[in-house]
Amino acid sequence: MNKYMAIGNLTQDPQCKEAGNSKVCNFSIAINEYYYVDGAKKQNTFYIDVECWSKQAENCVKFLSKGKKVAIEGKLKSNSWEKNGQKFSKVFCSAERVHFLASEESGHSSTPKNNKEKIENNIENNIENDEVEIDDIDDIPF
Repeated sequence: MNKYMAIGNLTQDPQCKEAGNSKVCNFSIAINEYYYVDGAKKQNTFYIDVECWSKQAENCVKFLSKGKKVAIEGKLKSNSWEKNGQKFSKVFCSAERVHFLASEESGHSSTPKNNKEKIENNIENNIENDEVEIDDIDDIPF
């Protein structure tokens, strides 16, 4: 199963471009992880590139900017290419859903506070318990 969920802050404004009959939006998020070493709180930050398509892409460009907090749900994909004889690759998230969340410093959100807390708790619980929420029972292949 390929399911990825994360909460983080945009590292730059989203970029949107035409891709055939659709639009694609690209942005990166910084994901902070906190842990303790000898009683001292430490922070580790991960960065992941995100892409989303169609209406979701249009909404991201319209409502998101650098520093905004989002929760993303999607699949991890990889891309590889060659430049000047050297091979490169990267892993990114193809987002099926992007939830706009409030930043701690602003207190503003495009989703109601109880929805934000529900989304954050659901994503964190699913990640911790390695569970996946199934939206429609008809999607089960057995």
